[in-house]
Formats: sequence, structure tokens, C-alpha cells
Amino acid sequence: MDILEQTAIERARNVGLTFCNRTNKRIWSAMARRRGEGWESRGWWLLEAGGCARVIDEPLLQAGLFAYAEMETGDGEIRTLTKGSDTFCVSKAKFAITGREACEEAAYRTGRFVATPAPVNRKLVFEFFERDFGDPIDAS
Repeated sequence: MDILEQTAIERARNVGLTFCNRTNKRIWSAMARRRGEGWESRGWWLLEAGGCARVIDEPLLQAGLFAYAEMETGDGEIRTLTKGSDTFCVSKAKFAITGREACEEAAYRTGRFVATPAPVNRKLVFEFFERDFGDPIDAS
């Protein structure tokens, strides 16, 4: 039984979606994907400077994953991920949102997510770099 459990743990470690922070600032990250017949966005995963977090811990079978992040500047401002072309809903607090339209009407915000590369061997590591973020905006 112990061998089966250890094998399952090892197998699970080598699948899924992991976000990594390659900046020297704190990042709050979110992901979006097709779920059943609709779309789902989820967040927030805190990524300390240089840190990583696994945000999906099941095998990735297809492309169609999206990433979003907000970087704390340390002086009360935030920088958001640029070059996002796909919109999904985000919230100030931890969230799991079904659907991606009419975000403001549902008391959410619209975030511009970037498409990730396709997974390889049922896994993907997506890295955030300083160059991926725009100019600071006032977070208050």
C-alpha cells in the first residue's frame, strides 16, 4: 500500500500547472480555463519573489490555459500583466468564477489574461518576469 501511495504522489508531482515568480517582488496570480461547457477563472495564488505554486494538480490534457498576475511594487501601487488578450473575471478576494462575461455587472473586475503555451507531457510551468508587467497603477 505504501508503494502505491508513493507512486501516486510521484506521478501527481509531475503533472499540472505551476506558476513561478522570476521577479524580486511579490505577485498574486490567477488562472483561467475551459471547464465543461463554460469557462472558469480562479485566484489568488501568492508567489513570493523567486517562488512557485502549483495551481492545477491534475494532468493537463489540452491547451487553452490562461494566466493573470498583479505585482506589488512595495509603495502602494500594483503592476498588472501586459499583453493579455483574453478577458476573464477576477475579484479582490480569493475567487472561483464561472463565466467570463459581464464581470462588472456581477461585482467583479475584468482582467486581461495571457494564453499559456501548450502543456508538454501533461504539465506546464509558466514563469512571470519583470518585463511582463506594465506601469504601476494606484491600488487604492
